[in-house]
Parts: sequence; C-alpha cells; structure tokens
Amino acid sequence: MGPSSDNRSAHGRSKVRQPWCTITSNPTAHTSPSLVPRESAGGTVRTLAKVLALLTAAMVVVVPINRTGPRDAHAVTVYTVNTTADPGTGTCTIALCTLRDAIDAANASIGLPGIWLFALGTNGQYFDVWSTDVVGEDAHAVFVMLFGSWFGNWDDEDDIMRSVLITPSLGLACCMAGRPHWFFHHMGLGETIGYGTRLTMNNSTLYQNQTNGFPRAVYIALMGDPTLRMDPVAPPAALSANRGTSSVMLRWSASPDAVLGYHIYRASVPAGPFSRLTSSLVTGTTFTDAASSSNAFTYMVRAVKLQTTPSGTYSNASQGIFVSAPASFALRAAESSHSLVLTWNSQSGTVYRVLTKTNLNQAAWTDSGYRVTATGTSASWTDTSLTSNPQRFYKIVSP
Repeated sequence: MGPSSDNRSAHGRSKVRQPWCTITSNPTAHTSPSLVPRESAGGTVRTLAKVLALLTAAMVVVVPINRTGPRDAHAVTVYTVNTTADPGTGTCTIALCTLRDAIDAANASIGLPGIWLFALGTNGQYFDVWSTDVVGEDAHAVFVMLFGSWFGNWDDEDDIMRSVLITPSLGLACCMAGRPHWFFHHMGLGETIGYGTRLTMNNSTLYQNQTNGFPRAVYIALMGDPTLRMDPVAPPAALSANRGTSSVMLRWSASPDAVLGYHIYRASVPAGPFSRLTSSLVTGTTFTDAASSSNAFTYMVRAVKLQTTPSGTYSNASQGIFVSAPASFALRAAESSHSLVLTWNSQSGTVYRVLTKTNLNQAAWTDSGYRVTATGTSASWTDTSLTSNPQRFYKIVSP
C-alpha cells in the first residue's frame, strides 16, 4: 500500500498500480532479479500478482533471512519449487531472492520509489480495481476487511466496500481496517460483528496492536448487518400457542441443529421486553405457561447449542421464533335504549360472526348474518331486535 495520492480515483474507484512483467533470477546465486517484460503469442502479458499467484500454486515457502532483525520485505526469502506455469502462459522462476528485491524491480520499471506491493487490478492504464470486479468475480468471503485510499468514503455510491455486499454468493459485511485496527475477536465467543464495530469506534487505549493510527476516526463504519455472528444456530419452527382455562400451551418443531434444548421467553407486547420463563433448558418441544394470566402475551422460543470454537466453548442461542397468545375471551352484554350491546376482547383485523339461539335446548346455533371486523383490542355489536325477541342467547366466533 503506497501514498494515497497515487492510489485514488476521481470516480470513486480504488486504484492499485501493477506492472505487467515476469521476474527471473539466477537460481544458484543470491542476486536481485531482473525485470523482463514478457508478451505471449496472443499479445497478453502477466502481472506480478499473477506470477506470485503461480508461485504460490507451485509450493512457495517464505522464511526470514535475519531472524533477529525486523521482519520486513528485506528479511524475506522466497523459495520456489517446480514453478512451471500452464502451457498457455509459459514459465517463471524466482529462486533465493528477497521479496523486496522483486517488488523494487517491478517498481523501477515504471519509475516508482520506495516499496510498493500491488495486486488485483485489471482495468485501465494503472490496472484499477473496480467494484464490478469484486462482484463479477464473486469474491468468496463472508466478512471482508479492506485498506486503501478513499475506501473510508463509505457514503460514495461507488465505494468499493459496498460491492462486497452484492456479491452473488457469500459477501455479507465489509469495513476499512488497518487505520485504525478493528477488533473482532469477540465473535469467536458468540458476539455480533456489530459489537466489534462499536468497540472499534470507541477504542483509544483498551486494545492496541503495534501502531494503531487514527483511533476513533470519523470514517469508521461497517457495511452490512451489525447483528451477524460467526456461528448462527438454526431456530425452532412452527411455534403455536393454545390458551386453556388458566394456562397457555406452547408447541414447536425442533431445530435441525444438534442443540441442548430451548429457552422460553414472554412479553406483554410483541415489541418486548421479554423475560425468560425457564431456569433450565427444555429438552422437548412443548412448554406450559401455568402462571399465565388472562391477558394477551407474546412468546419467544430460542434453541441453545454448546458451541465449540478455537476460542473455547459457549452456550450459543439461536434467533427467536415468536407467537402471540390472545387474552382469554370475555363476552359482555349491556342493555341500552331497547337494544342490547355486546362487547368482547378482540384482535385487530379479525372478522367475528354473531350466532344466536332463542332457547338453549336448540341443537344448533343460528348465524345472524352479522360480521364484525375488529379495529383494535375490543369489538362490539348492537342487537336492535329485542322487542321481537324477548329471549336470545349469543355466541361470538371467528371466522
């Protein structure tokens, strides 16, 4: 990564310069390599990035030369074995030369000073990396950290970090890391990527790693869903609630994962907050809330798995699955001006039918033909035929 002035694009694209070349050196002498521009019969050339990729495929071993000195590009030797490319692209060999020598030789060919390491680019004079490259090649990574000039301009419509989110398969989150460092190690024990994002935004001295430039920088931002975790657990399914006289029976389908059991939670409104009802895991797929009152409640069930990772083990809870249990049904009647007003607790949007009998000994209820669509938690209907029906019994059903 070089100075930002040489790595910017007026169009929001992130540039990396890369010479087209192959690199050769004396396989027996410890000499710096020479840079040899190379064209194939088809007129195409190979980048240094492709050469290094070839060597990686052909068993590259990188070791420090000076184990007591700084581990930089001067102190690295690249050893290669059988570095023969496929027949369409020829052969390239690097043996016993330092990585910095290879990079310096490449930079010298285009007049760049210092140590620069470039890769990836395939577009334009300076071999830009475009957002369409990331999407078109479908970069196979779920959580991505990038570093480069202008990458922090995350609100630009063509910021390259955004392209990670629209890759066809795996890309879910991306951030600009390095200045400052990001700290995601809590994800190894179940925390979300958003936890690491907030920690990084607020970090000054709590976590330090070598030099940590621009801590609490204004451009720190996460592209993607902050609730994502490394090891999600499949939740249960098909949760249902049946209200009895003084209890609510919950049933659900088991999680497809190998879970230890389930925790059950309850709230008075769907938005929460939820309180856990179970002190220990329920190993089956049913639960009875015997302490439930006649009020309406929303229930949540989460599967719990013993998750084992290189960081240790922890109880890993799934996302919740929800169901609402309506309040116990209560029908009330009140006389008003030669009519009878029926009221009952309801669920908004539910359609109710009014059934009647003139005598309880009748075998069947008669549908009055009236329909009431509830618009809130209480619904009502007025019977204006009391004068012609001195006695009548009512039943409210849905649908």
